Amino acid sequence: MAIDKRFALLADNGDVLYPYQKRQQSTGRYGFAATTPEHGHDRHSGGHYTTDIREVIRGVLFQGWGIRAKSEAAGSRARDGTFKLGERAVPGYWIAPEFRHLAVGAALQPRATLTEINAPSGGRAQEKASRRASALTAEDFVAAFEAVSPRATDRQLMMLFGHAAAKDAMLSMLGIATLGEYDDYSAANIQYGKLGRLFADHLHIGDLDNFTEVLAEPGNPDANGHWQWKLRPALVAALHELGHVDSPCTGPGLAEAMAEVAADPQSQGISETTRTALVNARIGQGGYRKRLLRLWGGQCAVSACSIPSVLVASHAKSWASSSNAERLDVYNGLVLAASIDRLFDAGLIAFGDDGQLLHKALPCPELRAVGLGDDSRLRFIHEPHKAYLSAHRRQHGYE
Repeated sequence: MAIDKRFALLADNGDVLYPYQKRQQSTGRYGFAATTPEHGHDRHSGGHYTTDIREVIRGVLFQGWGIRAKSEAAGSRARDGTFKLGERAVPGYWIAPEFRHLAVGAALQPRATLTEINAPSGGRAQEKASRRASALTAEDFVAAFEAVSPRATDRQLMMLFGHAAAKDAMLSMLGIATLGEYDDYSAANIQYGKLGRLFADHLHIGDLDNFTEVLAEPGNPDANGHWQWKLRPALVAALHELGHVDSPCTGPGLAEAMAEVAADPQSQGISETTRTALVNARIGQGGYRKRLLRLWGGQCAVSACSIPSVLVASHAKSWASSSNAERLDVYNGLVLAASIDRLFDAGLIAFGDDGQLLHKALPCPELRAVGLGDDSRLRFIHEPHKAYLSAHRRQHGYE
């Protein structure tokens, strides 16, 4: 029996239920035992067996699978059976950080941690809530951001990212307002508080007078008397991990990328934060690369190669024909092994809206030499990818 602790169903009584691999005696099949609409229940030679935990996660989240799992409780308290998310008192789940991308688009998002962050503590409700916010980890904020960011506005996210990039991650609300392109601090104060409330609701933190405190700690006034807010270090770390805060990169092509961005009419008047992000994206580094790798699970979008040094962050719609927003859009990118990237960049291969490989009469031996075949395809595809893949096909004469 092999228990996998990278995915867990969370029961309402506090039990943590881990899927495990087992052998079905009647058939000899081995793996995680799933009850599925297609294969029926895991008994009488039924069910579906797989050794791929990724397939288990997708099946449970998107296809209504039940999965054989057990708790680690001792003695009679141990639970072992087939559990289905949302049924048998299993209202939630947790995924290890490296698999969080598999939950993108799921109706129910993962819990921040395996431990209960709302543990009782002494003192007034406001003080308890503040302590809970202070105890949040970067992992908590990563999970929370991925869950709430689709509901946040562009301005709210601009304020958050700019705040994280500021010196010591500290700004007055007037400075935060400037990041969100608000004329005064009052509107920014409201909107930043709303963003904090999204995080608070996901993290089950209530009883705060100002929900901005989930994101930042109040500091001392600056020289002009404006109250300062210091973004929580765990949140700053999470935004760096997610690739939403860029630091200047080094490496081949940097000088050329800086000159190209500086000369681009689209780049006139942009913030230094955006300028750094564009330069890094142009050379396939920095936050843009991090976000792409996270979306594609650290693997080539076609071959599943996971050697970081040979993976290239490639744009589908060309840099020259893209707006700055499109240049930084994670869906305008593919993570490709270097040899596949060269073919894609030259237009010798492309991908259909269904992810199917298209090519310009390349000989099969040549395709096989770089790990491709006529049946190759993107490992998955999201709706926003399609417009960029279509632009790539038009540019290179496929349509």
